[in-house]
Amino acid sequence: SASFADDPFRAGIVIPVWLFIAGLLVGLVNYWLAGGALYLALSRLGAKSSYRQARHLLALAAVPLALSLVLLPVRLALYAGDIFRSGGADSGSGAHVFTVLGAGFGLWSVALLAIGIRVVEGWGWPKTVGAIAVFGVLVAVADLVLNLFGG
Repeated sequence: SASFADDPFRAGIVIPVWLFIAGLLVGLVNYWLAGGALYLALSRLGAKSSYRQARHLLALAAVPLALSLVLLPVRLALYAGDIFRSGGADSGSGAHVFTVLGAGFGLWSVALLAIGIRVVEGWGWPKTVGAIAVFGVLVAVADLVLNLFGG
């Protein structure tokens, strides 16, 4: 007999529920780990804020990244399954438009992070940019380590 998850009549709901749960777990882990990386970057430059404030700064700055998820249904509606493989209808200028839009959401998040650091720490732009650079290096090193040793 088929289990609940294997029942073809339930496949339409099981997959989205699993995706939601997986996304929630990844988001929570990223919130705690990336918040720790931001806290380390800020504390290295003499910040007086707490780990909690660093996590909150990062979470609030990530709102545009969450908002960028509205692009996915639009891409799916325009290009269907082609977005999941190379080539196809989603290559060319359409792909570039979505890349630029995604980069815009990313820059919006970085700008919010910079403004948040300036407000919380009372730093000038050079020190704020330095903190974001140190944070970026920490995240890149963590990503490299995870990719080398994590799978």
